[in-house]
Amino acid sequence: MLLIILLLLPGVLSNQWSVSYVSLSPVCAARGSNVSINCRYEYPDGQQVQRVMWCSMRSNHGYCAVKPYVYDESNNNQKNFQYIGDKTSNCSLLISNIDQTHSGEYKFRFITNGKKYTGDPGVNILVDGVLSNQWSVSYVSLSPVCAARGSNVSINCRYEYPDGQQVQRVMWCSMRSNHGYCAVKPYVYDETNNNQKNFQYIGDKTSNCSLLISNIDQTHSGEYKFRFITNGDKYTGDPGVNILVDDLKVSMSRSRENGSTIVGDSLNLTCTLSCSGNLADVQWFKNRDLIRHSEPVLTFSRVTAEDSGNYSCSLRNFKTTSSEEITIYIEDVTGFPTVLIIVLILVSLVFIATAVILIRRRKAIMKEKSVKEREEVKDSLYSTIQPQKKLHQKNHTGYSEANKNLPGAEDVQQEDEVQYSSVTIKPKELLQVSANTEQENDSTIYSAVMNG
Repeated sequence: MLLIILLLLPGVLSNQWSVSYVSLSPVCAARGSNVSINCRYEYPDGQQVQRVMWCSMRSNHGYCAVKPYVYDESNNNQKNFQYIGDKTSNCSLLISNIDQTHSGEYKFRFITNGKKYTGDPGVNILVDGVLSNQWSVSYVSLSPVCAARGSNVSINCRYEYPDGQQVQRVMWCSMRSNHGYCAVKPYVYDETNNNQKNFQYIGDKTSNCSLLISNIDQTHSGEYKFRFITNGDKYTGDPGVNILVDDLKVSMSRSRENGSTIVGDSLNLTCTLSCSGNLADVQWFKNRDLIRHSEPVLTFSRVTAEDSGNYSCSLRNFKTTSSEEITIYIEDVTGFPTVLIIVLILVSLVFIATAVILIRRRKAIMKEKSVKEREEVKDSLYSTIQPQKKLHQKNHTGYSEANKNLPGAEDVQQEDEVQYSSVTIKPKELLQVSANTEQENDSTIYSAVMNG
């Protein structure tokens, strides 16, 4: 008879040292049966297991620091003891054809490249002398077994039958494709044929009826039953064991209920499996890169902008169980005022530079316009004075000739000349022309007087 203690998934690491047995209570075994002591062990990341041992307190003591060992991978193994674990996380031990001499406490010990550790206290086994005389199939748990999609699930069970019977055939069936006592095909496992690739029988034809389901998915959910045939009868373990398969999910809780998540906020990411209360060890990924964190809850006490990214989780060493990604965006509001000030300064400088350019351009236009207006005024003034000079010459000559014999003529002439000079404003060249003209007029007037 084989007694199964625990359903284990291989490949679990941790950041602590530990050995976990299924039960510290005494395990009762019948003489002549096979007993499996299932356990798991953990050690910090970076450590590498170099040696594994099992010891019995009947022949050893304390932490099993020295020989003898009931199992030691290097040597001195006893024939009834078989190590069915590995150098990663599974430390299970199989004791075959057990008898009263095998009663007692057993401990697992392992050595890494950095430390030695023993699981203490161990697990106790009690062996009596009664053999089974009944038909039975015992599953570890009749409660639904919760599995993450993409993981491996082991359904552990044991079966018994009366003395003198010999097992000839073993099968496993699913109630999704079968019914009742699985009396007919199809079977998910049948040692004769028609085995499905995801199902592997890891039991025997004595007492162990365990089944391993690899890369499990939702189509594998349902009830499973074990059936065996001996040389005298057929028996099915009913009811069977139920398996529920679901996806891992990442949920987020944060200190800020509304609005965006900003630098300095706190938040938690939790890896959950809806059909399971608590997950043991998981692994986290950020942007699909592994994060060194094995707890189901990933805590950020004060987030930074660098924490933004896509996060997912999976069972440790089972990346095929990876959840969907959840995206976290952290707003860096601490740098916003500085950026705003810089932008405002740049805009102000551009505005000022543009204003200066426009003002200078306007001044240049006004100056150019003023120069043109001055030139137009000069040209207009010169053209206005020329006819006045001719009119003055005519009036001046006529006046002299008509009034040369009148009294006071000379005073009148002088007064006219004063008026002429007071209204005439000419450039230097024009004044010279006027002077010459007046000299000519004087000569004319003088000639007229003399001739008279």
